[in-house]
Amino acid sequence: MCEIPKDFPTIIASEERFILPSSELSNSADELEVVHLPGYDLWMTFIKNIHVIPTQLNVEKFCSALSKTMSMYLHTSGRLEHSVREGWAIKMTHSAVPLSIRVTSDLTCYQNRSECVVRDDLGFLHAPRPDRLLVESGQAPLLLVAITIAQEESAIAISWHHTLGTSL
Repeated sequence: MCEIPKDFPTIIASEERFILPSSELSNSADELEVVHLPGYDLWMTFIKNIHVIPTQLNVEKFCSALSKTMSMYLHTSGRLEHSVREGWAIKMTHSAVPLSIRVTSDLTCYQNRSECVVRDDLGFLHAPRPDRLLVESGQAPLLLVAITIAQEESAIAISWHHTLGTSL
């Protein structure tokens, strides 16, 4: 994990929330209980992306949008499970996804460093990744989200387990 740079703006406030899939978009009759994953080429790692946008995010709208999106992709709120007979799968547990929220004085110095979405220089903005054994035993989330909000811009850091892409 990257260390926070010495010149990083002061964190004014921080908060942890847990977002559940929206029940208003969910249709339980059509839901799968388990999505089986192919046994070949299965990467047990997190993919990390950071998006810096030139506006201050509305936290409540972001939480609502995340909840609605999770209800359309229920595997994002699932947990990994493994059996010798069935192999790897994502069990649809409808578990909450952690959202870390930080408010800082300024992010301006970080916006124009690169046009890339995957940015090693901003890795410190990600939520801490859970231990691999917790993920593989179904005790940790497959999606982690962190937002850092400043006056004129926001950074959205998303860490998603590679199996989420495999399950689509």
